[in-house]
Amino acid sequence: MKTVTATELKNKMGQALIKAQSEPVQINKNGEPVAVMLSMHEYTAMKELILKTELQRGLDAIANNQVIDGTEAFAEIRAARVN
Repeated sequence: MKTVTATELKNKMGQALIKAQSEPVQINKNGEPVAVMLSMHEYTAMKELILKTELQRGLDAIANNQVIDGTEAFAEIRAARVN
């Protein structure tokens, strides 16, 4: 992964944007990593992977009967607030 400082990023934004199209660019501030610049393609792929993973977890929970209906969930929340 390419690494740049925040100052380098400020001064060379165009170059960093071009680099981010081929690989993530780590941005450091005061010697510490604070952010990563990704291409829109990589960002979209990551979001899709996260959504698919969460969807599969939900489907697995349903298949394993590990879900409760909304009425029961709200009753538990209300009971917890009273105690």
